[in-house]
Amino acid sequence: MGRFALNTSRQESELSFTEVEDLKKNYAGTKVQVLGENPQAAGNQVTEVDRGKPLWKLCIILALLFILAEALIIRFLKDNDIKSAVVTPS
Repeated sequence: MGRFALNTSRQESELSFTEVEDLKKNYAGTKVQVLGENPQAAGNQVTEVDRGKPLWKLCIILALLFILAEALIIRFLKDNDIKSAVVTPS
């Protein structure tokens, strides 16, 4: 089995970070949102951005309203109106 060696540059392993103020200054006027230094607050912000606004309550309310509307339409339509609207194959 052959061997393979690779020498990487030491500069690639250097961990230098940009300050929060510099990031805010560089990205001012754009849609970029710079998260703070507090890891807990940053985690909450990432979760909020990831999940967005929960719409499940709105979906349930709309589904119930449409079911109610359908029941009312069916209830108040006469049987003759429904039979005339349905085409039967001959």
